[in-house]
This record gives sequence, structure tokens and C-alpha cells, in this order.
Amino acid sequence: MQVPQIRSPRVKEIIDHAEVLFRPERNTLSEKHEEELRAARFAARQTNNSGALVPAEAGCYFAHIRNLIVRKANCLATAYTSFSEPAGREADSVLSHFAAMTVAGHRSSFVDQASLTAMRTRKPNTQVRLVSREFEREADNALAEGLRILDMQRVQTKNRPPAQPTIYSATGPNARITINGTDHSTNLTVGPSDEAFSANPSGT
Repeated sequence: MQVPQIRSPRVKEIIDHAEVLFRPERNTLSEKHEEELRAARFAARQTNNSGALVPAEAGCYFAHIRNLIVRKANCLATAYTSFSEPAGREADSVLSHFAAMTVAGHRSSFVDQASLTAMRTRKPNTQVRLVSREFEREADNALAEGLRILDMQRVQTKNRPPAQPTIYSATGPNARITINGTDHSTNLTVGPSDEAFSANPSGT
């Protein structure tokens, strides 16, 4: 799939912001995936059933692919919301491209790992080809879920009432407005001396 071309500087800024949000999420999910793979392999070996390993590993890959795609969609939605913009169709293209790259990379990793295991154990595994076909279906389901997240963001953004402007009015001599702070300043008025003392009833 071709990399989406983002021409609008504002949209590019939003997409870049989504990537910044997603980067730590991806690292966390990758660490979780490795932990789950180790646990699944250990559990499969405990069964003493050689046919249990491939489905166990595949289940971890399927869950990881779904988590990545859905989390990417959430980050895109959050980025557009932070810019007070409904997600554009560029967001759909970015998510679809990400899903395609994700499933391709992880399916390749799964097949390579299964091939290494077969070579090490000298036991050909006929399950790999069948299971690898399921990657596309799992990715399609996750992508559909991610696109629904973007659709929801569009609806919520468009239905949000416009922000009402805040109008500040300051009148009188030396008027000032302090917002979200404390005013410790001192007023200094310069003027004719007769005006400064005109309010003295004694005239002295």
C-alpha cells in the first residue's frame, strides 16, 4: 500500500502529533507482546503437545495486531480533537496504511519464528500456512474497529457546541484585568497636584 500523501501543513501537524502520542504506546504494547509470547510458549510446552505452540503464538500476534491498530486509531482521534478538528479522510488513509504494514510485518515475523522452530526441532509444521491466512482477517476486524473510532470522533466534534467567547470589560482609572493569577502590582498616577488634592474638604 502506498504511503498517504499529506499536503495540508495543518493536517501534517495533526498526524505528527498523533505519532508523538502513539510512540510510547507502541513501546508499551511491544513489551507486553513479548511477555505474552514467552508465557504462551511456556504454557504450550507444558501440554507436551507439539501442535499447541503455533496456535498459542498466533493468538498473541493477533491480539498484538489488534491492540496496535486500535491504539493508533485512538491516538489519531485524540490528536484531531486536541486541534478541535474532525478527523479528515487522511486519518483513515494513515490508519489503513498502518494496519497493512503492521499485519505484513508481524505475519512475516510469525512465519520466520515458526520456520526456525521447525528447523530446530526437525519437525515440519503444517499449521503455519493455514494460521498465517488468519492474519488478514484479524487485521481487517481491527481496522474496522479503528475506523469506527475515527467516525465517532467526527460525530462528537461536529456536534460539539461552539465555544462562547469570554468578554472582559474594564473601566475607570488604572483598570486592569488579571487572569489565572494574582495581581501584586501598584498603580502610580501622574497628574496635576490640584487634581490630587481636590477631594480634600478642608482645602489644606
